[in-house]
Amino acid sequence: MGNLGCCQMNSIKDEEKNESNGPLVSKPSYGGKEDSEEEPMTSDIGLRKQSSGTEQPFRIDRSNFLRVIKGNLRDHYCILTKLGEGSFGFVYKAMQHNTEVLRAIKSIPKAELTEETDKQLVGEVEILRTLDHPNIIKIYEMIEEEDSINVVTELCTGGEMFDRIIALHSFSENKAAMNMFQIMSAVVCCHRAGIVHRDLKPENIVYLNEREDSALKVIDFGTSRRLKPSTYLKKTTGTVSFT
Repeated sequence: MGNLGCCQMNSIKDEEKNESNGPLVSKPSYGGKEDSEEEPMTSDIGLRKQSSGTEQPFRIDRSNFLRVIKGNLRDHYCILTKLGEGSFGFVYKAMQHNTEVLRAIKSIPKAELTEETDKQLVGEVEILRTLDHPNIIKIYEMIEEEDSINVVTELCTGGEMFDRIIALHSFSENKAAMNMFQIMSAVVCCHRAGIVHRDLKPENIVYLNEREDSALKVIDFGTSRRLKPSTYLKKTTGTVSFT
């Protein structure tokens, strides 16, 4: 899974915005001190020389790598099995036709989207598309069908951390330290990008696979928010039993 150190991402305002990769539904406007406007996230990946001879950072917008497609989901993926069911959608295991790579697909019927769930979905996608860290779930593309919105992410088959805690009763000190290193590495990456998760709990931390040394992934950014400096959150958010 590569290095577990935190990714280095700088928040800047781009002079030109690529509108082709915008959200599928109207982007919510988070008002007041509790939520802040989203700013494009970029990463320095090298240097390029300008005509003046001075070196300027070459920046690439992570969000531009999210594909947004309108069409039939089954033209791109073969649905293999249903992994789970949530309050307003289903999660499937699927295989991409061209690459035969396995992915997870969250399918949300448009009829089930309320104003609140619509806002959460857009917010989650807009945040995940800017993050790139080995311990944060990766989002690859969105496919909008006539009656549903499908979010394609990496497939995690190792189950929730909560289930392993119940099954094993406890972790060794070394295992607990490695788990906390991965979790806090993901949290630091989010905080450096101005993002707060707001619902971090064992159910929202999953294992990439069933191996004992599997990497962890932080998931479910539906209630997460992006903050500007000198702003703060006031609402009680998250799972009450873990607060």
